[in-house]
Amino acid sequence: MIGCLVSDAAEKFQNKTAIYCADSNATLSFTQFKKRVELTAKALPEPKSNMSLAFIECNQRFQEIVFIFALIARGYICVPISFRFSDSHLIDLVNHYKPALIFSSDRSQLPFEVLAIEGYADEKNLSSDFNLPIHYPPMQPVTGVFTSGSTGMPKLAIHAYSNHMNSANGCNQLMPLKPGNRNLVSLPIFHIGGLAILFRNLMAGSTMLLGGKADDADFVLNQQISHISLVETQLQRLISTNKKFDVPYALVGGGPVAQHLVEQSAKLGIRCWKTYGMTEAASQIVTCELKEDGNSHCRLVPNMRMQIDSLNNQIRIRGPNLFLGYLKDKSIDNSFMNDGWFNTGDIGIWENDAFQILGRTDNMFVRGGENIQPEEIETHLLKHEGIESAIVLPMPDPEYGKQPLALLKTSVSLNEEELISWLKNKVPNFKIPTLWYHMPDLANVKGAGFKINRSLLRQRIERQLFGEEIEEHVDLEEII
Repeated sequence: MIGCLVSDAAEKFQNKTAIYCADSNATLSFTQFKKRVELTAKALPEPKSNMSLAFIECNQRFQEIVFIFALIARGYICVPISFRFSDSHLIDLVNHYKPALIFSSDRSQLPFEVLAIEGYADEKNLSSDFNLPIHYPPMQPVTGVFTSGSTGMPKLAIHAYSNHMNSANGCNQLMPLKPGNRNLVSLPIFHIGGLAILFRNLMAGSTMLLGGKADDADFVLNQQISHISLVETQLQRLISTNKKFDVPYALVGGGPVAQHLVEQSAKLGIRCWKTYGMTEAASQIVTCELKEDGNSHCRLVPNMRMQIDSLNNQIRIRGPNLFLGYLKDKSIDNSFMNDGWFNTGDIGIWENDAFQILGRTDNMFVRGGENIQPEEIETHLLKHEGIESAIVLPMPDPEYGKQPLALLKTSVSLNEEELISWLKNKVPNFKIPTLWYHMPDLANVKGAGFKINRSLLRQRIERQLFGEEIEEHVDLEEII
């Protein structure tokens, strides 16, 4: 049995600040947080089974964090969902997964009952007492997180209480948190990266900060933030102010990090870290400290194991952080696991202290009989000081079948000749993109989390370049 994280935190850390809302100056101590969770859990109806789902729309507010742990305490499988979901997308998810409860702030036009988050517990008859469970069965399913599948209905990955606890414990060993630390909850909590932050902070007794932006230099300084998660573009904005920081743990996600940014960040007091993780592993699998000299010190999260196939470099993982399986017809399917090993679909290498993801098997494409891994080309492009971000996609070609197209966000003016020259000694000629465009707006091509949906982006660009009409236009401007 595993102790209740909320109860344990209230007992250990009591009146220390658990949550601080910067936009309202509201605070909750660990004791107050436990009481709020109990109050909300008491108002919830009893689930009809241990596989009852509860959807809760999340937009980085403390009430949603309270609800997540209240739903878990009451015995539901809590499924945080994005506030950005369209009504039609949410209707599809509800029809497919059939949750017992749906909580939202403003979804009044849907063809099923949606409960308001605000004031929910206050409106109920709270005469009976409800105490949080003292312990949880380690394999009890408690959360579901949608994966960012490129097509069709997103899969719902189901995690046990022990998955989150082991993940939090392992991550806290590699990127230590302690009472007094202030951790900005900048990742969406409907994504595994944001959800994991909640468990990590409750375990460590550190403060969760809400209501601020990761790229707001004044906010980061004034709030004395010690731990932050952000993407490379946000890091660029943060250090462009040239202010001095004291951020020992800046977790940079979304792809490879340009080395010049690592060096500049270190000079300004921001230590950059990179992780390899996934929804199915309850967040981090490998954690790397990025060094100013271009090297990195990478470690596997404690108690996790990894195998890398010597022939094709495909990665498999196993360990206590690994999820229970995907929800399928009101039961958990883990038939795809082989003796507890999970095939990640990622390709990578580990040499000495350095771990590198080369790409995903489903991103690879073939040009004239030669395999091309887009992420390899992107990694080399990002080493150019004038390139801030890069995405490489396959485009149809009558002679070779596919040709690589590059989308770039640049800080200086570049032309095709310069770009080809930059790549010439780094990759074979057949891997050099033949089409070069400025990066379009990517807001409408994101999956269930915050990753770019490459398949959707490729389809829209392909249709645009080859003259097919599409509803959502992708504006492309050539580099040259």
